[in-house]
Amino acid sequence: MLKVRLLSLLRLLILLFLVLLQICQTRPKLSSQQSCFSTATVETPLLPMVVLPNMSGMPMNPQQQGPQQHLQGMSGNRSAQGSPSRPPQQIQQSQSTPQVRPLYGQSAQGQQPRPAFTSPTPAGPLMNNAMSTHMGQSQTSMQNGQRPMMSTPSMPQPYRPPQQATSPADLSAGQQPSPGVDELNQQFGSMGVASRASRSKRVYPGMQQSSPLQDQFPATQSQPGFPSNQQPGMASPQQFQQQPGAIPPQQFQQQPGMVPPQQFQQQPGMVPPQQFQQQPGMVPPQQFQQQPGAIPPQQFQQQPGAIPPQQFQQQPGMFQQQPPATNFQQNFTPGQPPIPQQPMSSMQLPQQKHRINPDQIPSPVALHEADQNQYMSTPYMTMSRTVPPLAASKFTVFDNGNCSPRFIRSTIYNIPITEDLISTSKLPFGVIVQPLADLEPTDTPVPLVDFGINGPVRCSRCKGYINPFFQFVHGGRKFVCNLCSFESEVPTQYFENLDMSGRRIDISQRPELLYGSCEFTVTPEYCARPTKSVSYFFAIDVSYNAVRSGMLAACASALKQFLYSSQRPMPNGSTVGFITFDKAVHFYSLKPNLEQFQMMIVGDIDEMFVPLSEGLLVDPIESKTVIINFLDSLPQIFANTTITEPVLGAACQAAFSALKQYGGKLSIFQTALPTFGPGALKNREDVKILGTDKERQLYESQEYFWKKLAQDCTTNGIGVDTYLFPNAYIDVATVGMLSAVTSGDTYLYMNFDANKDGEKFINDMQRALFRSYGFDALLRVRVSDGLKVTDYYGNFYMKNSTDIELAGIDSLKAFGVVLKHDGKLDEKQDAHIQAALLYTTSDGQRRVRVHNLSLPTTSQLTNVFRFAEMDTSVNFFAREAIQNAFNSPLKTLRDQISARCVKILASYRSNISTQSSPGQLILPESYKLYPLYALSLLKSRALRGGKIIPSDLRVSSMRLLNSIGVTESVAYMYPNMYDFTEPATNVGQLNESGIMVLPPIVRVSFERMNTQGFYIIENGRHMFLWIGREAPSHKLQALFGVDAIQQVDATSRRIPQVNTTPSQQLNTVLEFLRQRRARYMQLTIVRHGMDPISEARMSNLLIEDANLDNLSYVDYLVLTHKNVQGETAHGK
Repeated sequence: MLKVRLLSLLRLLILLFLVLLQICQTRPKLSSQQSCFSTATVETPLLPMVVLPNMSGMPMNPQQQGPQQHLQGMSGNRSAQGSPSRPPQQIQQSQSTPQVRPLYGQSAQGQQPRPAFTSPTPAGPLMNNAMSTHMGQSQTSMQNGQRPMMSTPSMPQPYRPPQQATSPADLSAGQQPSPGVDELNQQFGSMGVASRASRSKRVYPGMQQSSPLQDQFPATQSQPGFPSNQQPGMASPQQFQQQPGAIPPQQFQQQPGMVPPQQFQQQPGMVPPQQFQQQPGMVPPQQFQQQPGAIPPQQFQQQPGAIPPQQFQQQPGMFQQQPPATNFQQNFTPGQPPIPQQPMSSMQLPQQKHRINPDQIPSPVALHEADQNQYMSTPYMTMSRTVPPLAASKFTVFDNGNCSPRFIRSTIYNIPITEDLISTSKLPFGVIVQPLADLEPTDTPVPLVDFGINGPVRCSRCKGYINPFFQFVHGGRKFVCNLCSFESEVPTQYFENLDMSGRRIDISQRPELLYGSCEFTVTPEYCARPTKSVSYFFAIDVSYNAVRSGMLAACASALKQFLYSSQRPMPNGSTVGFITFDKAVHFYSLKPNLEQFQMMIVGDIDEMFVPLSEGLLVDPIESKTVIINFLDSLPQIFANTTITEPVLGAACQAAFSALKQYGGKLSIFQTALPTFGPGALKNREDVKILGTDKERQLYESQEYFWKKLAQDCTTNGIGVDTYLFPNAYIDVATVGMLSAVTSGDTYLYMNFDANKDGEKFINDMQRALFRSYGFDALLRVRVSDGLKVTDYYGNFYMKNSTDIELAGIDSLKAFGVVLKHDGKLDEKQDAHIQAALLYTTSDGQRRVRVHNLSLPTTSQLTNVFRFAEMDTSVNFFAREAIQNAFNSPLKTLRDQISARCVKILASYRSNISTQSSPGQLILPESYKLYPLYALSLLKSRALRGGKIIPSDLRVSSMRLLNSIGVTESVAYMYPNMYDFTEPATNVGQLNESGIMVLPPIVRVSFERMNTQGFYIIENGRHMFLWIGREAPSHKLQALFGVDAIQQVDATSRRIPQVNTTPSQQLNTVLEFLRQRRARYMQLTIVRHGMDPISEARMSNLLIEDANLDNLSYVDYLVLTHKNVQGETAHGK
């Protein structure tokens, strides 16, 4: 009898096992395609915008979700008030919902539970030139009548499955939770940061959707804190059945409350087997290892942001399986294409789960390409009353009344009529003025008008210069000033009758009435001193450091090329002079009747004087033989010197005495901190204060001697360029004060080596000397009634509140002008801006160059955003931050930049895009790249945090950003990266429009680079050629004449001339990029994984990646959206 009972019991066990096995095997996988609602965002039809949809996980239409599904912000929290109670079954399901992983440094037991709910959102279409992004999906289908459940703060703590608890043993085994809000708060200060787990997933159209359970943990197996072969919350295979709460097989029938097999499917509340697969949160046996955050092997490459294997080679910047025909001897990728990987092995960053597809967010590459195509063959008409072309585009300007945008760029091209309107928009209001900017050969040239002894016609009240917007009245006897509305008498010699339309009959012969930019010759009353051609004076350090580093020899060679090169002859009547200095100052007589130069030494440096009455400043043509002899002999004269302390202050005093009568251009070459003689300095840099609030003390001059000397140079029209070659701290803030106040340039060559840096130094100096130049200048900006100028940004000197004094100015110098309302503007009349530069040309002519800009006014905030110009605004913000760096810590400035970005976008959201879903990040079309450029500012050397940046480098970068124009700043903020992996046959050649064909431009990110590729990266200051470590030998042979990447000479600054088409194309492209930029870019060859220092420098230019203690572009966009939501909610 006992035997029969045992057999029956065994049969029951076998039957129960078979039933369970059948249930597990027949259950299908959860569908990844979830139902979603179709929505449409109601927007103002007149204003283009970019929609990054539902980045917070909020439903697009709350009314469609039911009363229980009102979410708040990015965290997805539901309102705890007014929510009806749910059925017990739903509450039980909510309590069994897997919980979010704890923050870094918290245990699972001590963490407060968070809702793990994500709402279903649509994958909407592209609309209105915008992109819809929907983040978050529900694991239940709304079409089946099931409501997605969530826990609320008022409910008891939900049950946490044992598999998901983070035990101390797990933490000790290396399974550390991922970093959370603390790290982001450290980077962004007071700005709120949502934890990664609380953010809803962002899904773009066309992306592989996944369960919300997978959104609570990193989507890759290589996340920090998790072994690569074990998913978060998973147990090892041998311990699979020993999890807490699991039942051993031998005890399965002995558990209390178990149901006999024949009643298993008939219990109340149980689900029939055919519906078992549809229960939310259930996991089939074959998918049991797909715990929350785990990724099935067959779906690993299909997660959001990942690329399916069959499509991987087709991504932007990646290889295709069948590359197009090129000039190389064979295809670039023989055989099977390699698996792409992170290029920078030496700078490997942790893999991140890209919840947003980077290809779908706003791209500067696409924007610039579209703008370039628009103005490729169509000139820009300055009176078109539209936003001008992007500063980075190549375009032709036709001046038909307004000045070229190369001279003046405004942050807004529809001026608000009231101060309240501009305050509501949070946009900057000002202009960037670049008076002597270079023009393209096809642009309308600036005409020169001579009014004779009477000088140019001006307003009797505001002294504004005549321009196309003057209105002639009373039959031509008077004119009304467009700036102050005052009626002035027309000079007798300038009178002309008017036609039937009120225009002067001779208007076609009057350039000043036709063009927005015009130059006038002026009378002697505009001259503070006698005018003559510019004098070039050179003060050269000849101490031990200058000789040893090779600077002295390189300087002598560069000066000889400048004086007697055939590139551009020196202006007629110009003179040159030289002094050298160590512990004494050496003067040289270079009179043409001498057979050899004569040197005079002044050792009394405390009472400096010029011992030569003539022969110090000579004509370079007449004294050519003597000058060449002097420059050839200079390195040998001081070859054996042992003096290490150059008296820079005394040398500058001597140069000032030589040039103060007529003004001119002074170039200083210095190798060490001047610790001896007048203006002696101390080494005040302390590593302990770098990165702290006290660091800003290093930005100001430590000795009044230099500031006073700089002011004297400005008053006497002496512009100063400083070339520094230090091996240690040299105090750029003090020594470079001469250049900053006189509007000159400071060139810094750390650890200078003539063999490595000599080419850059020689080219920098030649370009600085050959550049269009004016000296003894004065700049004033006038605006029409209702506006006023409140401040100026840049490197200059001001004695009063209206005029900028410039000792010297070249074609690259630009200045920021802050504008404000002085009353209410008339919407029916335009606002006018006039910039007048009084200067002496390099050939000794005294002129005034006038630029006029007329802008329409508006009372609509929509038009203010529509006609905003982002490139100018970014330049403006950079200058504003640098201006405040002397009074505020850098961390405060960085927070202000991010906060300003949030306020602008929140203003647009609150006042214009009011009908959009709160879960969407709405970007105005004109400012859709502003988050990227704000991130670029945070990563710039001038503003980024940390103690690794010496104060000399930071101050040098600050003064650079404070002086460059918009065109330079765009490239400096977002570098260009050219993919030379598969150059087309026409690369390096001129097309039918006469434009050089360049390789395709890709976005600056490691994700766009391939280990078999070649990439050129440049930002207007530096240029890198990156070679992938798996570059094929036949390509290396074609470009460098070598068979392996190890044989490429990374120290060379030039590409070898190989007799192949790809080599010729590469050299042509590199030379074209150098010539296109105003400053010389020295090439640095970077071999992937082999040149860590150069590779680290290059990686700093990859703005879209997470580097330099800042977020990536995608993460910063998410952070910005989070703060925009908070700002919008706070405003309401």
